[in-house]
This record gives sequence, structure tokens and C-alpha cells, in this order.
Amino acid sequence: MRVLVVEDEQLLTDAVLRFVLRRIHRTRSFVVGTARDDEIGTTHPLRALLGDVARTNDARSLRLPPLSLTVVAELVAERPVDPVWLHRITDGNRSSSSRCSTMPGSRACQPAVESTCR
Repeated sequence: MRVLVVEDEQLLTDAVLRFVLRRIHRTRSFVVGTARDDEIGTTHPLRALLGDVARTNDARSLRLPPLSLTVVAELVAERPVDPVWLHRITDGNRSSSSRCSTMPGSRACQPAVESTCR
């Protein structure tokens, strides 16, 4: 069995995703896809595709909750980043929290970091 991971599906075209999904049943493969809810509006092409996939017996949807302040604090425990600030600017987004936790957290550079982390 093969596993295909498609990260940030919202960045791909509808045609690419439909191409993969139409052909995947011919293989012994498992597809894992991730998408950011906050980047998929009601008119985004992925919204219709996710609706189509949800109606099949072969698909499952799993929503990951945002990281709690406690988890963000553990993530930055050894770094000079204020966990309250990091949690506020990333809304607990897993990817953003992880990426931004490696950036310096001093007040002087926070505006630049904030624009990068959103």
C-alpha cells in the first residue's frame, strides 16, 4: 500500500485534486489531505470538492482543534518567545505556532514576526 500526503490542498487547483481522486481507486493507495479552514471560503473551489468527497463511503474528515495556550507554552518552553503572544497571533494554528516559535520573540521584532505568522 502507498500513502499520498497532499498538504495545503487549498493551494492546489480543483483540476489537480479531482485528477488524483478519480484515479486513486485504481491503486492500492491511501490519500491524506490537509487544508486550512480559514483559507477556504464559501466560493473556494475546494469547498465543492470536499462536499463531493464527503458523500462517498471511502472518505473521512477529521477536524483538528487549535493548540491550547498550554501546548503553545510547552512548544516554546526553551525559546525566548512569549507563549501568550504567540498563541494570540497564531490563534493556536499548529503550523504557524510551530514555525513562529523558532523566531525571536522580543518586543522589537514582534510586528515583523506577526506579519510572517499570519
